Order: sequence, then C-alpha cells, then structure tokens
Amino acid sequence: MLLYFSEMIPNLSSHFVKSIFKRNYLFVRQYASTKSYKLLFFGSDGIALSSLRKINEFRKKENHLIDRLDLVTTNNKHKTEILKYAEEENINTVTWPLDNLKHADYDLGLIVAFGHLIKEDLLNKFPLGMVNVHPSLLPRWRGAAPIIHTLLHGDQVTGVTLMKIKADIFDVGEIISQIKVPVSKDIRLPELTEQLSQYGADMLVECIKTLPKSLENAQPQSSEGVTYAKKIHKSISEVRWSFDVGKLKCTICTGLYMEFTHSPQHTKIKE
Repeated sequence: MLLYFSEMIPNLSSHFVKSIFKRNYLFVRQYASTKSYKLLFFGSDGIALSSLRKINEFRKKENHLIDRLDLVTTNNKHKTEILKYAEEENINTVTWPLDNLKHADYDLGLIVAFGHLIKEDLLNKFPLGMVNVHPSLLPRWRGAAPIIHTLLHGDQVTGVTLMKIKADIFDVGEIISQIKVPVSKDIRLPELTEQLSQYGADMLVECIKTLPKSLENAQPQSSEGVTYAKKIHKSISEVRWSFDVGKLKCTICTGLYMEFTHSPQHTKIKE
C-alpha cells in the first residue's frame, strides 16, 4: 500500500508491514494479494499510455493478480497511440460512453487522463470503486491542466496523486498516495509530463499489487491550499509586457513554446 512520504498509519500491525524508501517516496508494502482482479482502464492520451503499458507489462509477469485488463477510450475512429498499443497487445477496447456495463463485470476502474466526469451509477458498478492518477499534489491544481499551471506559475515542486474517484465531481476524492517531484528550472512541458506519467504508472502498479488493502487507508484531501488548473486557451500565449520578469519568463517558456501541441509555437511582433 502506498502512503504519504513520512506519515505513519495508526494501529497498523508491524507484523505485515515493511517500510522502504524508493524513488523519493515512502512505500509501505503488505503481503501481496492472492486474488485475481478484473480491471477496466479509462484513458485517451500519452500519459494514459504510460500507465496502461506499465500495468500490462506487470500483468504479463504477475498474471495471477490481473485476470482481465480492458481499455475504455473516447474515440475509436482515429488510431491514437493508446489504441495502437491496445491492438498490438490484444487488449479489448470499449468506446465511451459505457451503456451496457453490468455490476461486477470489473472489480476496479483505473482512470488516467480521461477527461470525463464519472457518474454515481457507473462508479457503483465497480465493487472496489475507481482510482485516478492526477499529475499534481492535490489539492493544489485540481482541474484539466495541472502540469501547464505548474510551469506557468513557476512551482518549484509538483508531484503525482493517486486518489479514489468521487462521483459527479473532479479531483476531490480521498488520497491513496502522493509523491513529490522537484521541478527543474528549465524543464519543459513534454519532459515534465513524461516524468510525472512514469511516476503515476508506478503508483498504479503498486496499488494493484496490494489490493484491496491499498485502498483502505485513503485520507481526505486538505481544505487548505486548494487551487484550480483551468483549461488552457490559446490566449494565454500572449505575452503581457507589464508582467514582472520572473512571471514573464514563465509565460514565455510555457505559453508561447510548449503548452498546446508539445511543439514550438510562433508569435509576431508588430513594428
């Protein structure tokens, strides 16, 4: 079971828990689960692909833990990278919305960069609920664009949160685990996105390894330090010369160059 960095869980028996530090965060491992689980993965972009690949690789090595792994995506008309991977690996793909899903068809839902609100009737069909990887230290940067806002505001530390899904609202569920990740001074969006996606993938696998115990000690999010990462529009790429130098640098690095398409953008200066 994954926990916060240095927090201890009260009343947790020392006979079956061992703590080790790894990759800058604290693992608390319990004896591995002996049950096989049916997992339904929700995801549609590159961040999601990192997690799906990691889980699928784990499934191949530890096939007694994952009985079934299927993918839900939003668009089967275009061969996205995650769809190509699912096809190559013979992972069954289902298109959103899910109209025919029955209770207990799957044990647990896994959500990574999916972007659709989960309704209560869908959540209730998963006996173990649903978990979500969010690339920020919640409750900071709830919302659609946490990595962009991390860079745009010059945050020196970010992270990844694994949380339970709460029906009908984004990014407010109980926290299963978090890791802190320092933000390098000159890091760009693609590099930070890749870094956080790999951490998130590892966290999901660790969660699966110790089901259902990994879900039992989730903690509510703090009511302090809540910020919102609103969806980014192209207007944010406009340089406002009245900004102070530090903020202007963040705006140039994130807004003009790398925020929208992971490739350089262009601007014009009127004479």
